Amino acid sequence: MPLPDVAIPVVYMKQESVTTATVLQRSTARQFKERSLRLSREELDSHDIVLSYDNGTTYSMGDGEKFGHRLENCKELLVLSRGQPSSPACSKQTFDIDPWFFNIPPDIQRVELKEDTACLLAACFGEFWESVFYRLGFNMADVSHTMESSRHNEARAACSLLCQWHQREVKAATFQELVSELLLLHKSGATHVDWGRVKAVMTMHVDKK
Repeated sequence: MPLPDVAIPVVYMKQESVTTATVLQRSTARQFKERSLRLSREELDSHDIVLSYDNGTTYSMGDGEKFGHRLENCKELLVLSRGQPSSPACSKQTFDIDPWFFNIPPDIQRVELKEDTACLLAACFGEFWESVFYRLGFNMADVSHTMESSRHNEARAACSLLCQWHQREVKAATFQELVSELLLLHKSGATHVDWGRVKAVMTMHVDKK
């Protein structure tokens, strides 16, 4: 039985635009790029297709791979230039919050979150700020212990936990990783994030370049 074709939102990450296209499940990623996308001949080789799923995961397609059953439960198809992050935080939904982060150079997005910025970002989280650290791998006991040692000062505790996260993850504790988790929390309504303050802190690194 032939696989049905699928109409799916297509998000052009660089241009921050979205359209809808029909994807032939029997076609390869390269064939889809050639037939359906608004790409020049040069851009065909410099852009990747990433499938974004309802459960928050993504799958990067190789040019020769057929879509097939990979389209099941796929909510949108991302078109990314090589080197652009493909985490779930990069979907079209993030543009409703603020597209500025995706215009920051990749080397700035991957900057390690160290003590000097942790203390500034700690004040960016609102009510239910603990959710941020549950997403970063801490448990309730970790958060409670840090609150006690911080004399129940929430900003001081958040700063301490961000520093602990960097000590544990080192190079993996980046702006990009933190923003990915903050976006997921923002979209779910788990906590409030002061995006203006986050932007001010992170773009300081751009100005220093």
